[in-house]
Amino acid sequence: MNRLIGPPTVRETSNTARAGNVSTSSKLKFRFFSQEQIGDFLNAEFGTVAREYLQIFDTRLQKIWLVRTEDDRLYCFLDSETTQTAGQLDQWRIKLRPGITVTVRPRSRYKNSGTVDIGKRQNWLYSKKLHPDPQELQRKIR
Repeated sequence: MNRLIGPPTVRETSNTARAGNVSTSSKLKFRFFSQEQIGDFLNAEFGTVAREYLQIFDTRLQKIWLVRTEDDRLYCFLDSETTQTAGQLDQWRIKLRPGITVTVRPRSRYKNSGTVDIGKRQNWLYSKKLHPDPQELQRKIR
């Protein structure tokens, strides 16, 4: 299992006093990993160096990064509180070969997202606000 050591989760604590009772509520504030931290993870876990980073998806809960490496592989990282907790940041990796199929569709079941297929890896969401031109996104992935 891959483990990523990253930004600390910040614990915010507040005390509330009511009628002599003091209760403490604790709330964790999640932080996404930086591009540099993803590169460090890639190097530590897979022994390879990132050449290009492309963030394709961005919401308040998740980010998806595609990272091209010096050895012509493409890694997909899904950064979320869940994947950080589980140590499952890396979702898949493929060897980039000539003729690999990349399909970008500007429609999905979500209003602000489209989908991307890269070889056998299909239906990965992308954010239209990051990539309003599907053809340009397709060019960047290839």
